[in-house]
Amino acid sequence: MQTDLSIPLRFNPKTIQDIADFSFFIDELCTCDKHSPNLYRCRNPHLPIPCGTFTLNTPNAYDAIHLAHAAIAYFDRPEEALNPTQKQALMEFRKIIHAEGKSTTLHKLGYKNAGKAVRKANMLQILNIFNRLFFFGALRLDFKWEALNDPGSYNVPGRTRLGRCRPPNSSCAASLIELDTVYTNTEIQGLARHPGPTLSRLGTLLHEVIHAYIQQYACNNCEMRATSIGYGGHGRAFQMMAARLEEVTESLFGDMRLDIGAGGSFLGDWRACRVLPSRCDLAVWNWEVSARSVGT
Repeated sequence: MQTDLSIPLRFNPKTIQDIADFSFFIDELCTCDKHSPNLYRCRNPHLPIPCGTFTLNTPNAYDAIHLAHAAIAYFDRPEEALNPTQKQALMEFRKIIHAEGKSTTLHKLGYKNAGKAVRKANMLQILNIFNRLFFFGALRLDFKWEALNDPGSYNVPGRTRLGRCRPPNSSCAASLIELDTVYTNTEIQGLARHPGPTLSRLGTLLHEVIHAYIQQYACNNCEMRATSIGYGGHGRAFQMMAARLEEVTESLFGDMRLDIGAGGSFLGDWRACRVLPSRCDLAVWNWEVSARSVGT
């Protein structure tokens, strides 16, 4: 990524394609961990994540990029290579996907006001599946339906908030994931059995679980925090995981590819952070797939 020192003030992107095009125009040293490992310094020693070991125990003790690499190594592998916990979670989610009838969770997630139709217990069930399938089962998660776009609620002017992840605090050890009761990404096309609002809400849910993973385990004192975690949490680590998860969900869930809205979220954060992805980043982030996404 490149910092705002190299970006003209007149540059005001309207789409993520504008950001991608300008990033190719600016030819600077890539700051990713592969090309500039010397930049990844921290006054607090990070705990290592040994290859093939999927156990995280200490909150906020790991480098964000290492966390992303570890998660990708965990979930981005052939189905037959998944561990028993992952296979069980996958079986449970496929059962939810293929359940028929108007009383099923995914059918109700397609309602205009899903907050009145889908119980918290059903949403926690899906969160638990995502946790075990993609994030080692290491996350502490809670859920709440919330009117995130009502007048007076905290929001970014001009943006519709689809979801939010509140970090753990002294009174709650879990990340609280909230979904708006009504609003969804209307640009997401539905499938034969699952309408657009259902797919939008599932994608937003997974989007917020990525935030929870970074919130709970990434170090907040690193010199590269502005790019690794980023303003709003949509930096390099988030983008890396989101890109691979969109591919993996399509592979594991059949034709149900979940749009996580990573590119749209990066664009939404632009005015506050003014940080460009590098060419190396763009090759990994796969923005052309989610160019029309609207994340939170």
